Amino acid sequence: MRCEVDDIDIYRQSSLILLKRVPSKIHSWVTITMISLILFGLIATFVKYDKYLVYDAVINDSLIEINVDKLFFESSNQKMKINGEFYKYKINKIEPYIYQNNKGQYWKLTISSPIPKDWIIDNNYIQIHFYKGKTTFLKETIKFIKKGMIN
Repeated sequence: MRCEVDDIDIYRQSSLILLKRVPSKIHSWVTITMISLILFGLIATFVKYDKYLVYDAVINDSLIEINVDKLFFESSNQKMKINGEFYKYKINKIEPYIYQNNKGQYWKLTISSPIPKDWIIDNNYIQIHFYKGKTTFLKETIKFIKKGMIN
């Protein structure tokens, strides 16, 4: 018994391809994937959240000393958050860059702020969150990609 190649080659017969039914599981998975991608895109575009720069600081003589990078100077807000509470601050002194590593240059900043009296202990280490503003996931992703292309 000899078979012809055209009889078993179903990929060359376009009528069989057009009449073939796609299983409903594939349709449902494609639909769920598309809806999920659209929903993620909408959330990434329209949901805003607060962005903070986080630095470690030392309290000396009721002044706060921080080593900051150039990202600190790009934000113009005068709000910082310590232990969940917001405080305004004033920059007293900026020393020229004190050291440099693979991530960039760092400057020593001395700021004053009305912080609680029980925190004013010499060489008291605290973590400070500087408010940078509202942003979206899409904006941050685009900035990250641009920054990676430049470096």
